[in-house]
Amino acid sequence: MSQEIIDSHGSKSEEPEKDESKKPDDGDEAPHSVYLKTEKLLIVAMASFASFFSSVSSPIYLPAIPQLEVDFNQSTEMINLTITMYSIFQGLGPAFWSPIADSLGRRPVYIMCFVIYIGANIGLALSRWYWMLFALRCVQAAGIASTVAIGAGLVADITERKERGMYMGIFTGLGLIGNAFGPLIGGGLDKSLGWRSIFWFLVIAAGTVLAFIIFSLPETNRFIAGNGSVIPDSVVNKSPYIFFRRKLTGVPCNSPKEAGLERHPLNILYSLRLFRYKDVIIVLIPNAIHYTAWFMMITAQSSLLSEKYHFNSSQIGLSYLSSGVGSIVGSLSSGKLMQIYYKKCMNDYKNRQQATGNDTEEFNIQKARLGISFYPCFGMICACIVFGWTIQYNVHYVVPLLATAVASFTSITLINFVSTLLVDLFPKDSASSTASVNLSRCLVCAAGIAAVDSMMDAMGPGGAFTLMAGFCGLSMVCVVVELKYGPRWDRERRETTG
Repeated sequence: MSQEIIDSHGSKSEEPEKDESKKPDDGDEAPHSVYLKTEKLLIVAMASFASFFSSVSSPIYLPAIPQLEVDFNQSTEMINLTITMYSIFQGLGPAFWSPIADSLGRRPVYIMCFVIYIGANIGLALSRWYWMLFALRCVQAAGIASTVAIGAGLVADITERKERGMYMGIFTGLGLIGNAFGPLIGGGLDKSLGWRSIFWFLVIAAGTVLAFIIFSLPETNRFIAGNGSVIPDSVVNKSPYIFFRRKLTGVPCNSPKEAGLERHPLNILYSLRLFRYKDVIIVLIPNAIHYTAWFMMITAQSSLLSEKYHFNSSQIGLSYLSSGVGSIVGSLSSGKLMQIYYKKCMNDYKNRQQATGNDTEEFNIQKARLGISFYPCFGMICACIVFGWTIQYNVHYVVPLLATAVASFTSITLINFVSTLLVDLFPKDSASSTASVNLSRCLVCAAGIAAVDSMMDAMGPGGAFTLMAGFCGLSMVCVVVELKYGPRWDRERRETTG
């Protein structure tokens, strides 16, 4: 049994042909994960709520910018700089924390990140000087942004490839809806209680989620907890839930020593090392560009609706509901789409093996994850063009708002595809691989946020977002390259690294 627990986290269990065709036939074979579907959904839900704070914290105080300018006696550009810096540290933070989570476990890093985040929010709520606001926004981002990568690692820990797409879709999508709902929440709080209430709200909400993590979230790192049947040695890795579950189910648990588990070696720079691989860079480019186009759209939305349609702060906040709906639909549907398309590719693969008798052909995971990515790209191109030109020519505001819903849907869908692929390619370092996704998209997004106002001044909203639509279209050349050469590059990397 102990050897099976070890094998379940190794690279061989990630081979799809084995993952799909080998099913437990007797009680002696350990399952990939001891958690039931309901438990997996609850665990993923907790991870989604944790990562929600990473996305919501950036745009939540957009409606408060005018008042921040007055209270801190700063220009709009200087206040916007705090948003840009948040995005930069949102990308850098996971590159540091994720390798630690892959080595020391998910729970310790979750707890550390939330403690830093809550402390930063308390400081922001009490800020009196601009430098304090600026610095603490960086600390806030560096603390909480890692929850996205850690959560992706958690999903990889408890799922097999055949089901991973659905769970990754739920996790990534629900975690990113903060981008859409942040301004709505911030606008309501700012109008009723003032901008400082925004950060007190984040303190209370994050404290509640932290309590759930401490008492309910089990350690899932497979080097520490195996398939969930191993009780970790360290107190901080132990959740009260595992003892409750053991008493409820009567399932015996092993110690890490009995299971033969050894901690994953710690390599702080591992997330950055992933950028040396061609197939990683190739898929990160379209992911980053689509995310940037989407975030530029929702960043420009408030000022454009105020200028073109004379929306007040409450109306601007409500306008983000369209993006929120698109995000939720995208998160749920993209996971299901990945699951359906993966099964189709797997069935085609098995049928081809049976017809040809060729058992040396490898399953094409790149096609299984990115084969339908051209559809969301086309949707994003249309959304960017419609959003920019309809606002420029004052078409009824419903049309550009529908465009933001489509952009949210398509952006989250593509992000899910890419994130899931990288987790599949690097199952032992799933948090670190997702950190590379986060780093690339946040750094490119920071540049986009800094440039969006100048772009609109120079070209108008129509020209600016048509340019972004062109970038989105061109970036899909990378997907074509990945589909053609990715399997070979992946095979060469595995042969080189063993």
